[in-house]
Amino acid sequence: MMATAMDLVGSFMATMAATGITPANAGSVAADLLSGRLVRFPCIGERKPNGWAVLFLDRSPAGAFGNWRLGRCGTWRANSQSPSPLNRHDLARVKAMREARRLALQQDVAAEAAEIWNKARPASPDHPYLAAKGMAGDGLRETGWALLVPMRGPNGQLWNLQRIGADGGKRFMKGGQVAGLLWQYGDMTDAAGSVLVIGEGVATMAAVHAATGLPVVAAFSANNLGTIAKAMATRHPTCRLIMAADMDPNKTGQRAAREAAALVGAGIACPPQPPGWPDGKGWDFADAWPLNGGADAIRCALKPLIEFKGGEQP
Repeated sequence: MMATAMDLVGSFMATMAATGITPANAGSVAADLLSGRLVRFPCIGERKPNGWAVLFLDRSPAGAFGNWRLGRCGTWRANSQSPSPLNRHDLARVKAMREARRLALQQDVAAEAAEIWNKARPASPDHPYLAAKGMAGDGLRETGWALLVPMRGPNGQLWNLQRIGADGGKRFMKGGQVAGLLWQYGDMTDAAGSVLVIGEGVATMAAVHAATGLPVVAAFSANNLGTIAKAMATRHPTCRLIMAADMDPNKTGQRAAREAAALVGAGIACPPQPPGWPDGKGWDFADAWPLNGGADAIRCALKPLIEFKGGEQP
């Protein structure tokens, strides 16, 4: 006897359950799966819709499912007792559905980030991380144990939050967008010859701003520098860009700054090494800022680039 659509849904959900993914509202999810669209749902013991599933009830019934919090996923095919590979056509559909799910999850995280940010209080310079870095906390907020850094797209939309603990540990909101996001501070103009400094960490760029008054952008990671440099060059085409390099023992920061600078024709500024700095330990502009004369040292590192008037970049 040919299996009905609900028989196939039941078999699919049984495979999900065997993988440890059981919807809290199984009846509703079963009905939604008949649509052929991506279904999102909370699993038993969860409040958020971390689970997802998609089922194709055509001539070759197949589906895929997962739970992003648990880091689990699987596939199903009719008349199979265990998950089996999907064909190329099915995989293309699943890939499209997963991309839609990823974007939907990022939208959910963005909404949650906005709610947390709007309820948070202005950051206090007494927060242990700010105190250790000598930062005032301008442009930041805090809630409970966490210092909050807004992570925005080049157009200013808030997509995520970086949370920094008292011990300096840093976390992004799970499932949210990270690539292509930035933190920007300082008055930005598009006047010809204006300067914008781009670097990795928020503390690093806060130090550059405090020492120079220049507008700054933090890309959050070396891997993100090139993307942010190109976005800023497009958004502010008349500005001169400077990449503030991190001095990493493995050269990651220096290499990322050089590659980003090459993409947009930017200058590169390297932070002064603090006196007596331990061998094998990296440093950045934030490490120079708290020192006696640190602000002057930062200004000296950027001065040749700021005063540059034409010809080739030094």
